[in-house]
Amino acid sequence: SGAKITHDVGVGLTIKAKSLTLQSGAVINATGKGYAASAGSGAGANGASASGGGGGGYGGAGGKSGASTKSGAGGQTYGDPSDPKDLGSGGGKGVQGGCAVRGGGAGGGAVILDVQEALIIEGIIDARGNRGVQADGPCGASGGGGSGGTINIRANSFSGSGVLSVVGGNGPATTYSGGGGAGGRIALRASTNSFSGKTLVTGGTGSFSGNGKSGTLYVGSNNPNDLFVNPGVVLSLSSGASYSSVYVLPGALLNISSPLTVRTSLVIQDGANVTMLGGSLTTASLSMSGVSRFNNTVGAVVSVGQMEITGMVTYDGMLKTGTLNVRNGATLT
Repeated sequence: SGAKITHDVGVGLTIKAKSLTLQSGAVINATGKGYAASAGSGAGANGASASGGGGGGYGGAGGKSGASTKSGAGGQTYGDPSDPKDLGSGGGKGVQGGCAVRGGGAGGGAVILDVQEALIIEGIIDARGNRGVQADGPCGASGGGGSGGTINIRANSFSGSGVLSVVGGNGPATTYSGGGGAGGRIALRASTNSFSGKTLVTGGTGSFSGNGKSGTLYVGSNNPNDLFVNPGVVLSLSSGASYSSVYVLPGALLNISSPLTVRTSLVIQDGANVTMLGGSLTTASLSMSGVSRFNNTVGAVVSVGQMEITGMVTYDGMLKTGTLNVRNGATLT
């Protein structure tokens, strides 16, 4: 508790361990440890004449700088969302005649954890991009924010309630504002995953619609027979399939139009939706949490061994279950 680990600029940090616990108050800090201003595969463009620098890109596109027809463009996306290893890119420099050049923020670093057994995160892993350098007085061209970096986790079991952040750096709001840096990339792959903490991938702010885009969150399993439908993904199963477990993550949509067998558990998380378009569903266990929804208005056969509700859940249509468990404070409509 209270300990801090970091890595050198432009290098990244890889930890391989049998087991690893990051206690509450402990920090792995890779903020601003990526590419420097105007550097990296997604570097924000430097301002031209009188304009701020563009935000760095990585998991999303960087935001353009504002209030000028010569705005610095935001940087591009790059890297692998399912197995990221890259550093975040730097924001572009703010340029204005007769004024000192204002540098862009550095990108976030890269933290890769490869744990054979149990990984517990109660502390913070921070790989944010830095804020662009702010102009002052009559010199109003600021630097763009750096993009967030990488957090890549592979473990047998993953738990805890800590914070994982690859947020992009802000572009300062001045006469010629810098663009916001994009969010970076987080990938979590574990055989069992009960992590309940925060995963932050948002882009940094920039004035005049110059916000950086959000980065990516990928959740997977070491078990090839598990299916993860990741945030923002719409997945349609149109041919018969069988999985050990299926996880529908927040903001994801799973459409089922053919027979699906889930041998262990179907987990529908807060903000996720499952829609039966036909076919059938057979699962040993169905768990729905938060504000999630299951739509079976077509009257498909849904057979569940045990169903557990832990939020404000909506289920439309027919359901056959052996056991229904509605937790204290939960609602089923």
